[in-house]
Amino acid sequence: RQGVSDIVTETMGSPPILVPTVRTRIVAINGKDIDLNEPEMKRERGRLGREYVVTYRPNLESNESIVAGKFWDESLSSEPEVSIEESLRGLSGLDVGGEIAFDVQGRKLTARVTSVRHVDWRNSRTGFIVLFRPGTLESAPQMVVGALNGPAGEVERSRFQRALVDKFPNVSVVDVADVARAVERIINNITLAVSFVASFVLLTGALILIGSLAMTKFQRVYEVAVLKTLGAKRKVLLKILLAE
Repeated sequence: RQGVSDIVTETMGSPPILVPTVRTRIVAINGKDIDLNEPEMKRERGRLGREYVVTYRPNLESNESIVAGKFWDESLSSEPEVSIEESLRGLSGLDVGGEIAFDVQGRKLTARVTSVRHVDWRNSRTGFIVLFRPGTLESAPQMVVGALNGPAGEVERSRFQRALVDKFPNVSVVDVADVARAVERIINNITLAVSFVASFVLLTGALILIGSLAMTKFQRVYEVAVLKTLGAKRKVLLKILLAE
């Protein structure tokens, strides 16, 4: 972790914000074990049966706010405490003061809910549904993630990634610029295909219109001759043709 931080600091001029993450599953809520075969819990299979990526920190992020309970201070906790995102509130009766039992890499850990957070996911680089108070997960197996603005040029970006991976083979670098370019190529291809189909439809419609006019040419000439004989003026005939 320190080595990656040193390389990023040397390249970008400022240290990265590296966030420790731990993978866990919910195994019980308020002392009741999770049984996905029960009708009540089967409806919540999506939230109860999934794996959660959690972290721990002493502070709220700028895109987070407390909607219930009280957030902890910067001191370490003697007992496990968690802050949940508001989408988990009410899950099997879960609320402030309730307890969640987690399976952390095979070890069962029960934590008390002390607050409920609102997270603005649109303005989030790293958002978490479950947040632990420091003092509980520090010794658990972790994966550290971080988002940063890399070098602007493609050559510099490649060198930066190569320097990281060569020195630390267990580090994975995801270049969002490459992902954005791939998405842009796909969108451009879709736009080209839609434009081609639209042009083909317009051309076909024009040909059909020309054909229908040509087929009724003699009928229109006959109608115009009759109307002129009855006294219709050129302006009236032109309006009739345009209306048709």
